[in-house]
Amino acid sequence: MRRVLAVVGAVMIVALAVVVRGALDGDSDDEPSSSGPLVVACDPDLRAACEALDGVDVRIEDSASTAGALQGGETDAWLTSSAWLEVAASRTPEAIGEAEALATSPVVVASDPDRADAMADLCEDGAVWRCLAASAGQPWGELGGSP
Repeated sequence: MRRVLAVVGAVMIVALAVVVRGALDGDSDDEPSSSGPLVVACDPDLRAACEALDGVDVRIEDSASTAGALQGGETDAWLTSSAWLEVAASRTPEAIGEAEALATSPVVVASDPDRADAMADLCEDGAVWRCLAASAGQPWGELGGSP
């Protein structure tokens, strides 16, 4: 159920972004822009949401390819994670322009059920990501888990 809601939410957000961009560009649904339909590059993880869009050309491609090709001007919008946006902005900040998050979702840690209690004890202060990063590379037995 969560996946379905996430896809529906993503589709609505992308549709809203298309409408807003059209309003900012002065385009209307009745008058396509002179340069053709809006081109949206989508990460394969977001394929279902992107393929549900109407009135746009959707390109499904890995974010690494899109990040490397943004300067060509062949993409009007890019639906990806903020991590890839940061990578692209560090390489070619002028190609990104102004970007903003259209949606967010919580990030969670998934673990083997046999290790969950030991991980919870290890990272009991609540700074889970910092704790896991600091513990990376250490033997599991030294971290409180069963060797």
